[in-house]
Amino acid sequence: MARPGEERGLYALLRQGLKDVGTELHALALKSGNRHAVESVEIQSPFGIASTDIIAHPMKDGTLAIIFVLKDQLQPAVQRYAVPPTSGDQRVADLQERLSDTQKQLNSRMEEVGTANEELKSSNEEMMSMNEELQSANEELTTANEELKNKIDELTLANADLDNFLRSASLAMIVVDRSLRVRHITEAAGAVLPIKQTDKGRFLNEFNLGLEGIDLSKHALNVIKSGESHSETARSRMPGMEGASFYTRVTPYFFKDRSIERATITLTEITEEVALRRELELETSRLATAMSAGRMGLSELDIEKGAVVVDTTLAEHLNLKRSGEVTMQEFLSSIHPEDQLKLQCIFIRIPLPSHP
Repeated sequence: MARPGEERGLYALLRQGLKDVGTELHALALKSGNRHAVESVEIQSPFGIASTDIIAHPMKDGTLAIIFVLKDQLQPAVQRYAVPPTSGDQRVADLQERLSDTQKQLNSRMEEVGTANEELKSSNEEMMSMNEELQSANEELTTANEELKNKIDELTLANADLDNFLRSASLAMIVVDRSLRVRHITEAAGAVLPIKQTDKGRFLNEFNLGLEGIDLSKHALNVIKSGESHSETARSRMPGMEGASFYTRVTPYFFKDRSIERATITLTEITEEVALRRELELETSRLATAMSAGRMGLSELDIEKGAVVVDTTLAEHLNLKRSGEVTMQEFLSSIHPEDQLKLQCIFIRIPLPSHP
């Protein structure tokens, strides 16, 4: 069949069985210019057979009208696809069978839905349990966070107290780690050594500290490895502090677990103490020279032991068999009888040392 408005040839429009008759009738009418007809032509369609007359009628405008006049009703041709009629009982049986299959499928779906619902309930219970665990963990984290904040506050306060103590004590101190990287410097250290607060993070062996006869880098490494402190006296070669003496002490820096990863270096100026010691040594040497020249002896009383320590000169004067420590009885027996009582009275008046 042609679509509305579509131009197609007559041969293409005619059904099978009409093509030959229709085209001959068309050609004859066009050639003669008169009306022509063909009677009782059977037309076959997918739905049956119909008998019709075909008329070809020339029009005034030069066109030709093809007219189909249906003579009989359409004779249906249903043998090819006709099915036998079914009874009501068979229909009911078929419907019952389909209903049974549908019921089985519905039961299966219901079971699947029930299983899915149980799984969903189980998953929901697990989710609720996990939610409770998460809430508990969140509470624990909140508590731990508060404790951590308190620890941080305590640590900040301790660091502030330590920093204030070091500032007030004017203690020259340097802290280095296992790689000799400088971790802490006090202002007092910058006053006696060529090192500043901005030098934190640098290595100690990069600096010429200007201390004569001491290698602080070497001692710091040894202290970290052995855990044993080291101390000695050193003189400064820094401009403006030439000849100043310092008591240097390198101690291990213990962590909470007693591990040692750092060392603390402290310096204390003892220039005056060293000068006094030298002066005392000089006076002692002069006294020893004077006593040796005057043949004077010396004795020391050990009150706790009840013994007397005499030098060689005094042992010779008292005719003692040996110098060094002698008993009180030996010492007094070597003294003239008139002086023994005086010495005993002197010894009695000497107070005994007190012990804490």
